[in-house]
Formats: sequence, C-alpha cells, structure tokens
Amino acid sequence: MRIAGLVAAAAILAGTSTVASGAPLAPTDRDRDVVIAANGIRQGDGRVFYPTGEIDPDTLVIIPDEDGVLPGGLSVAKGRQILEAEGGDGLAAAIAEADVERVSPMAASNTFITGFRPEWSEFRHFSGLIGTNDSVVANYRFAPQVGTQQWVCAKGLGYYKGYNGSEFGVWSNWYDLGCKKAGGVLWKITAVPWGNVAAVPTARFQSQHYHMIANGEWGF
Repeated sequence: MRIAGLVAAAAILAGTSTVASGAPLAPTDRDRDVVIAANGIRQGDGRVFYPTGEIDPDTLVIIPDEDGVLPGGLSVAKGRQILEAEGGDGLAAAIAEADVERVSPMAASNTFITGFRPEWSEFRHFSGLIGTNDSVVANYRFAPQVGTQQWVCAKGLGYYKGYNGSEFGVWSNWYDLGCKKAGGVLWKITAVPWGNVAAVPTARFQSQHYHMIANGEWGF
C-alpha cells in the first residue's frame, strides 16, 4: 500500500487478526495533537468506531490492535515528533527517532492464501502506516499468483472521522478493492481513505472458485 502525501511506515509482526475483537485496548491517551484511540465498538456491518471526543482536524489518531499493541511501538510523544517535523529539515531525524520508515511505492509485499468460496481470509500487513494530513489515502495493491487460473476479490481496511450517535471519533471501514484474475496487468491498485491515522493495514481475500483456493501477494 502506498500512502499519498506525507506518510511513514512502522515495522510490526505480520499475522492474521480481526480488528477490535473485544480484547482490552490501551487506555485513551491524549495530549494536544495526538490521540491513542481505545475501546473500539464493532458495528453489525463490520465497521468499528473508536471514540475520541471532539478533536482538531489535524489530530493524529493512533489505533491499537485488539491486544492494545500500537503500530510500530508508537506513542503520543513519537507521533508528535513526526507531526512537528513535517515540512521541515527535522523530518528524517524525527522519523528515525520514532523507529519508523517512510513508505515508498511498491513496498515489500505480504502473501495471502484463501479458503474456498465464499470464505474470506484476513491478513494484517507487517508494516504500520501513518498519515499526517486528513486527505491521505492508502493505495492497496494485490495480485493472484502469476501463471495460474486464479480469480480473487479483495477488501481493504480504511479510516474516516465521524459520529456514532452523539460521540465523535474515527471509523474503520472495509472498502471494496475489486477483483482480479491472474495474468495481464500485475497489480490491482485501489485507493481508500486513511487520513490522520496511524494503524496497521488489513486486507481480506476471497477466491472466486468454489473448488479452488487462491494465493498471491498484496501490499501498498
């Protein structure tokens, strides 16, 4: 996934996960321009709402996983270092101090393997993403294994700000990434909203064959 605009990536362990599965999250930690979200509330349609209260449009929201682990070991202090260095000569140093790296196009890929249709298989990327302005988008990319007859559809996790009743916060949402058959153009690339969020990108994949699984690569 490539992030348009100023973005950084934090290395994390790869694995399979479900966002906000109900395990305890880290306590809400807020200080000026950075908020660590907590207590994700899962909706019936699969979206998750993370209450933050009223925050400034440029506030960075860090989303823990279901075990309360922050992407790349980020903290309020480290998130602020990156924000304060944006656009200045100190950006590279701040990112290095925070133990994160900037995202580049066609970054390293994760592999995926599906079950049989209609099962969806879910994968977390091994890198976390940081968006430092509200217009940042994440460009998910995926491709079935070359040289096969596989046909795969995918969904990618993205984020946007809004209300849940009277509460304000950040929503996670599953966005349709489309479908791709093996061969032809290598990557299927789709942009999804990301904004001022630090989180671990997650994708779901589904084989379009009832009698055959599918495998391939995905990334950003």
